[in-house]
Amino acid sequence: MLILSQTQISELIPAGLFVLFMISISFFLTKLLTKKQAKLIFLIPVITFFFTILFLILALLSNDWGRLGYLLISGLFFLSFLSASISSLIIFLKKRKVKS
Repeated sequence: MLILSQTQISELIPAGLFVLFMISISFFLTKLLTKKQAKLIFLIPVITFFFTILFLILALLSNDWGRLGYLLISGLFFLSFLSASISSLIIFLKKRKVKS
């Protein structure tokens, strides 16, 4: 059984709030993009995944303390990628259910 301490829970709250914030922003932007063209439904997750990989590569190439910064930015983009993927999947499944 997994038991979380108070410190672990207080560290998870900001990450959870960031994910919820990014899901709401991504949901709104994806809705706007799909009104223009339905093929753009997964554009935001693709872009955030690209930036995740870019900053991860920059972190691996760096030799100083900049590596830590690149890894932090890469982690934030990864959380944004997960959030954007969730919101895009929600919209995709809603559209798919409406068509059926």
